[in-house]
This record gives sequence, C-alpha cells and structure tokens, in this order.
Amino acid sequence: MGLFEFFFPEWAAAEHLRTLAERAKRHARGRTRRRLPSSRKRRAMVGSGEMEKRLEALEGDVGFLSLLVLGILDGLEEKGLVTREDLAALMEEMDALDGAKDGKVNVQILRNLLEKDEDSRGDGKDESGG
Repeated sequence: MGLFEFFFPEWAAAEHLRTLAERAKRHARGRTRRRLPSSRKRRAMVGSGEMEKRLEALEGDVGFLSLLVLGILDGLEEKGLVTREDLAALMEEMDALDGAKDGKVNVQILRNLLEKDEDSRGDGKDESGG
C-alpha cells in the first residue's frame, strides 16, 4: 500500500474503479465492432466448430464482466457507499428502462449512456472526427 492509498483510500478506490471501467470499455469496444454473421454463414459455422469458439468467447466475456461487477459492488459496499438493499432497489428501477421488467436490460441502453458520458467529457475532437 502506497502513501496515496493510505491517506486517501476513497480516492484510491475510485481511481482503481475508473481503471477497471476503462479496461472494460476498451474490451467492450473491441467486441462490439464485430458483426453477427448472416444466417447462412452461421449454419456453416455450426458445422465447422466456429460457433463453439464464439460461444466460448462470449462466455468468457460474461465471466469477466461478472467478476468486474462483483468487484465494484463489493468495493462500494465495503466503503459504505451502497447497500445491497439500495442496489436491489436500483436494479428494479433500471429493469424497466427498456420497457420490459424481465430481470435484464437491453445492452444498447448502457452503450448509449456511456457514449453520452464520453460526449459530455469531450475528447478534444470536433464533430467531424478531426
């Protein structure tokens, strides 16, 4: 533990969470650029074992994201910033964001929120991408 972590544990924890979130964003960007193949190509992939490889990759992504979320939640709870009851209430509220209370949310809603956050911070680029 460094002096910074000793004297400013909340800031150190927040910085650590930001680092984890940035890694997750970079990981997600790489994954979202891939398009799903056509149904004809998917049928061909099933026979070649390619679909199993894609499924394993997705399972790995879900495992990574689950671990990330678990670490973040545990850290927030340990710091006294959120309780499990608070989290359950927030999850119930957020479950309806996509119009269906089904225990999940459309991932595009999260992507849209992250894009809005990036836009509000600004990245030094103008709207033409330059």
